[in-house]
Amino acid sequence: MERRKFVVGLGALASGSAAAVGTGAFSAAQISGREADIAVSSDADALIQLIPGYDAVGQSDSTVTDNRVGYENGQLFISFDDSGTGGNGSGNGVNPNSVYQVGAIGDDGQDDLANYVDGVAPGPAVSDDILYGDATGANSGSGKLITDDPAFVIRNESDQDYEMTLSVDNMSTPDTSSFTAAIVLRNGQQEGAFSAAQSLGDDPEGFTNFTLTSGEEVAASLIVVTGDLDPSSEDDFSGSLHLNAGGAVQPPNQP
Repeated sequence: MERRKFVVGLGALASGSAAAVGTGAFSAAQISGREADIAVSSDADALIQLIPGYDAVGQSDSTVTDNRVGYENGQLFISFDDSGTGGNGSGNGVNPNSVYQVGAIGDDGQDDLANYVDGVAPGPAVSDDILYGDATGANSGSGKLITDDPAFVIRNESDQDYEMTLSVDNMSTPDTSSFTAAIVLRNGQQEGAFSAAQSLGDDPEGFTNFTLTSGEEVAASLIVVTGDLDPSSEDDFSGSLHLNAGGAVQPPNQP
């Protein structure tokens, strides 16, 4: 049976112009004129970095593989399409009535996700089996939080704090009564840590604001839930995911 096409990518440019990965993919772009450079590289010169989870926590501790999250053509991608960006297999998407997850989510993401994914696929979408598992083939284990095993991290290597905005627009989605997706963010394991979920399917005008302090990183994981969709459909889930670094919260070297 033909599987539904689905590709998600996430990336950013250091040059300041808008980025587009292509049809069936997400992209992220720096808004020009801001004080922070956004770069997909992990080198020391980048101020705001996007880093695959396996680089952030170490490959031996990560369930995320480089064909699911990685760099291609200067952009960070997240892909479920084995025949497309970052893939090397024969599959071309996700199945109906399924749940797919990249990165651990765990207890720290359950409350944030519940409004977006619960009840779309048969059975409760927000369950231990789903939130602690990994749909790319490995099992992240029942003890892992988002920060233990993320899909990717957003890291501030500058000496300033920045106001960040994650937004979604130009969405093309399947029937949202049978399909939804969300990205989950968290900045630490301590009590009271910032956490939020941003819908990628049913709220294309939504956005999430957070402060990224100097030396801090925010971990992100992603979940996709499909219901009774037509498996022969060629529709793609596509759009633009923008990560915007606004002005500095405070001058450097000041309390």
